[in-house]
Amino acid sequence: MFLAASPVCAACTGQSLCVPACHSMLVSLSDRIDTSRDLARLERTARVVIAQAHPPIAVETTIPAPAPAAVQVKLAIDTPAQGMLDALPVRVAKVMRPLLKHGLDTKARYSLAAGKNPFDETTPRWLQLAGECLLAGGMTKAELRERYAREFGWSAGTANSRTAIVSALLPALRIAAVTHDRIMPAPRAVVKN
Repeated sequence: MFLAASPVCAACTGQSLCVPACHSMLVSLSDRIDTSRDLARLERTARVVIAQAHPPIAVETTIPAPAPAAVQVKLAIDTPAQGMLDALPVRVAKVMRPLLKHGLDTKARYSLAAGKNPFDETTPRWLQLAGECLLAGGMTKAELRERYAREFGWSAGTANSRTAIVSALLPALRIAAVTHDRIMPAPRAVVKN
C-alpha cells in the first residue's frame, strides 16, 4: 500500500508505478471490504505523485464528491462516553468513536427494540451483518467467524479480529450480552410506544 507519509514510499523511485497498482488493488477489494477511506487517501496523495510523473499518467477517481445537501450530525463525546472509550480495547474504541459522534449508539438501541437491524447503511457492512445475526436471536463467536469468512471471503485471522471487535462492541453499545461463547441480544431496554 502506498503511503505518502511513509519514509520508504517517499524515498522510492517507483511511486508513479506503485500508486496505480495500489489503486487497482483497493478497487478490486472494494466489493469485499470497505476501502473507501483508503481509496480517498490514496487519490488525494496520488494526484501529486501522478502530476510529477514522467511521462504524466492519467488517473481516475472512484470516490464521488459528497452531496452538498447532505447533513451529517457530529456530537461531542461527553466525559462518561470518553471514559467508556478509554476502557475499551483500542480497536473496539476506534469503531465505537464514530458511532458515538453520530448518535448511532442510541439509534442502535431503539432500532433493536423495534426489531430492526441496529446498524444502518452508514455503518460498515460487517457490523450490519452482526446486527442481522443479533436480530435472528444471537450467534456464537464461531458462527459469526464462519459467516464473515463465507460472506466476505476473509481469512480466518481477519474474521477472528472482526469477531473479537463485535463481541466487545455490542455489549458496550448495550444491545447484546456475551455469555461464554454466545452473543445474545440484550433484553429490550428501550421500548417504543
